Amino acid sequence: MGRDPEYVKRLMDETGINKQLTWEAMSAAALKTGAVVSTHPSRGIQQLPQAVDLIGRGIKPEKIVIGHIEFFPNDDTLKELLKKGVYIGLDMIGEPEGKSNEERADIVRKIKDWVLSHPLLR
Repeated sequence: MGRDPEYVKRLMDETGINKQLTWEAMSAAALKTGAVVSTHPSRGIQQLPQAVDLIGRGIKPEKIVIGHIEFFPNDDTLKELLKKGVYIGLDMIGEPEGKSNEERADIVRKIKDWVLSHPLLR
């Protein structure tokens, strides 16, 4: 039961002690094993705090994937995540809620433009 991904997801969807304990256990396991951490935060409110917390716990940014980027509240938040060096997941394509697929494609275009405009790539 403890290894069932759906069980872990249910714990993460809850509030309170189960969510905190699951987060702490996941962070400790990632540190110990070097595993990649992939989060699926609440839409638009937890992406940057999750990245900051995981990095603060010692997990390398290149081992972190923050999902649901199409629910970001603004471009500045997305840029901050990119600056931190974490991977980002545009993982709600095709879902009826939230942005249209055209709006999601615009996010990808913005990210491409930001990355290609970086001074190191000029």
